[in-house]
Amino acid sequence: MYGNRSTVLERLNNVKIISSAYGLQHSIEVGKSRINLNICTDNCASDRVYKILAAGGFLLTDDWYGRELTGLVDGEDLIIYNDISDLQEKIVYYLNNKDLRNRISKNGMEKVKKLTRMEWANAILG
Repeated sequence: MYGNRSTVLERLNNVKIISSAYGLQHSIEVGKSRINLNICTDNCASDRVYKILAAGGFLLTDDWYGRELTGLVDGEDLIIYNDISDLQEKIVYYLNNKDLRNRISKNGMEKVKKLTRMEWANAILG
C-alpha cells in the first residue's frame, strides 16, 4: 500500500483488506462487501471508483480533484468522508442503514453506466 492508505486502515477496526482481486474476482468481492473503501492518493481518483460503482458496490471514499466534473454526487452516488473520525462514523452509520446504502449504490451504478473510460478521463483532465 502506498500514500496514506496504511495509516487510514490501521485506525479502523474490523476491516478486511482484499488486495489480490482483479477483473471478475474484484467484482465478486465488491458484491460481497457491504462497504467498499477507496483512499485516494495524490488527490486523484483511481479507476477503482468506477469499478466498484459499476459492480453495484457501495463506495465510501475521500474526495479528489475533479470529482464534480464526473457528475458523481456525494450522498447520491457515493459517500465522501473528510477525515478518520468522519470515516469511522460513516462506516457505522451506513452499516446500520442498509436501505439507504443500497439506494446510493444503485444510483452510483446507474451513473457510471453512462461513463466510458474516455469520458471519465476527459472529465478529469478538463
